[in-house]
Amino acid sequence: MTDKQKKWLYILAVCIFLAFCGLTGWYIGVPMIHFAEEPELFQAWVDRSGIWGRLLFVGMVFLQVIVALIPGEPLELAAGYAFGMVEGTLLSMAGIVLGSAVIFLLVRRFGSKLVEVFFPEKDLKRLSFLKNPKKTKVLAFILMMIPGTPKDMLSYFAGLTPL
Repeated sequence: MTDKQKKWLYILAVCIFLAFCGLTGWYIGVPMIHFAEEPELFQAWVDRSGIWGRLLFVGMVFLQVIVALIPGEPLELAAGYAFGMVEGTLLSMAGIVLGSAVIFLLVRRFGSKLVEVFFPEKDLKRLSFLKNPKKTKVLAFILMMIPGTPKDMLSYFAGLTPL
């Protein structure tokens, strides 16, 4: 494969990935969030679905982490309402860990090219201080502790660091 063909293949892959994220966010993410925002309906769905409801919920959270544009808070609140505090937390964490691990491994495999889909290369160059393992650990810890920070997006950056 020539360099020109590789470049076109990369552009096509980026376009497909962006289209997938946008369409998934619009056609699945938005209805999913609206569904989770109605606690009684969500609770009834969970009760009817049994174990499949739990597995599908973990899948919803997984998808929310991968498509970082979908907000996670409504799902987390719905989990507490539908499953209770302990089980809701465990199911949410299962989806978050699985989604974050997939992102981390994909970024490790494909490098900054994958992250450049979301962030311009010039912005990534400004983050060169993340190559310092000590600074990276401290910054990651602080950012994870601050409520409201986009932790899903941080998973994309973590794969570029020596963490």
